[in-house]
Amino acid sequence: MIVLKCRMCGANITPESGKTYAACEYCGSVMTLPHINDERIANLFNRATHYRLQHEFEKAQATYENILMEDEHNAEAYWGIILSVFGIEYVEDPQTKNRIPTCNRVQRLSVLKNLNYQKAVEYAADDKSRMLYEQEANEIAKIQKGILSISDQEDSYDIFICYKETDPEGNRTLDSTLAQDIYTRLKKEGYRVFFSRLTLEDKAGTEYEPYIFAALNSAKIMLVVGTKPEYFNAVWVKNEWLRFLALIEDNKDKVMIPCYREMDAYEIPEELAVFQAQDMGKIGFAQDLLHGIQKILTRFEEKKAISKSKESGSINHNDIETLRKRAYVYIEDDNKEDAKKLFERILNADSENADAYIGMLVLEIDVKKAEDIPRYGKDISKSAYFKTALRYADESQKATLAEYQKSTAENEKLLASYYESSIIARDADELIGQGKRSIFGCVLSFIFPVGTHLLAVSLGTDGMEWFWLMVVSLYILSVFLTVFYIRSYVKMKNDIVVHTENAEKKLAELKARNVIMDS
Repeated sequence: MIVLKCRMCGANITPESGKTYAACEYCGSVMTLPHINDERIANLFNRATHYRLQHEFEKAQATYENILMEDEHNAEAYWGIILSVFGIEYVEDPQTKNRIPTCNRVQRLSVLKNLNYQKAVEYAADDKSRMLYEQEANEIAKIQKGILSISDQEDSYDIFICYKETDPEGNRTLDSTLAQDIYTRLKKEGYRVFFSRLTLEDKAGTEYEPYIFAALNSAKIMLVVGTKPEYFNAVWVKNEWLRFLALIEDNKDKVMIPCYREMDAYEIPEELAVFQAQDMGKIGFAQDLLHGIQKILTRFEEKKAISKSKESGSINHNDIETLRKRAYVYIEDDNKEDAKKLFERILNADSENADAYIGMLVLEIDVKKAEDIPRYGKDISKSAYFKTALRYADESQKATLAEYQKSTAENEKLLASYYESSIIARDADELIGQGKRSIFGCVLSFIFPVGTHLLAVSLGTDGMEWFWLMVVSLYILSVFLTVFYIRSYVKMKNDIVVHTENAEKKLAELKARNVIMDS
């Protein structure tokens, strides 16, 4: 005897022979029944119902599709796919006690236009079954319309954080706290982030779907946060990332980023393993994640801006700002060629855009951002890009550029003084050595007059006053040279000390100003 599960509540139903519909004795719901005589097919229907009641909608849909592989005219299998695709769950109305459908996976396309619904109606066993399909589909369509009307009024999101909120005992998970840390960091950066614990805190449980649907569809990035394989595969977590995967199929610009901790990367679900995962336990994870998100979102906005400009033939202010931000991301990644192309694209659209000329100046002097210009070690006033930027700048920009120029001019003078002193200090050993050798040479010069004096004494030079005069002159010359070189040596040492101290002082000042110096 074939036993089927009630698709509303899961209770057992024993269909009467030849009947195409039945009422559940437990919940009182009237539903269509599949036309089957095979217990194996009945078990497949029961398995699909079990999956759907457990919110494992993907598994339920796959099971219904397996039934259709054996019987492509099975109306109930087509209807089961509809219930799975839309994530239909039947809940008890507290007033009427009737089971009413709720939609956990709303679709943009109306259920009434869905091919599976049309097939269910086409292959319905009789008029009563067809009427039940149509009646239930109209209820779902009404719910669908209400959800979409709410979701269409919602603000868009940049990032959707997918995670498991509670463990089997009902306690908050580590995943939830890690996800909230990420949420807080991203919000501080100015991103619009969907984090269900906070985003849905003022919504009743039955109202979640409109907001989840809106967030999934608008978000450019989904972060799937998990610390255990079973949390990645938790029913509602998996439901969210599977829906986002389906959206990626239609929009390749959307990006999935699995974020794991306290587990191995190979334990991430196979469907997510194709994406570049981030280890939350790695030093620098937060910085790497933020940098990656910035690149993705600016690239997304850049494509959007370019697409809009192609359609309209021009670039508006918002598009220019998007291109400018993207150019600085390229600079951060040392991709100067693409950064230059974006600045040139801005200038092609607006030849008097001061920000673009400032960007070209940033590239010219090889810094990472405009705020680094005051650290540059040469006066920028000679740069053609600086001059052009100043020409087209507004008052605020002119004041900023003037400060930049003043700082770089001061940096250049400071660097020149530092290099001059440091060269002398660097050559100190050689100069000291030269001074010592000069003094030693002077001492040796005494050998000649002393030797001449001794020779004169030994030979006798009475009456040769001129010879003694020469000897005395040699003595005086040697003394004079020795004193001269000693004084020069002392002065040289003092100068070296002064220049060394000056070089150290200038270096400290350069470091305090954070001036970019040649290596």
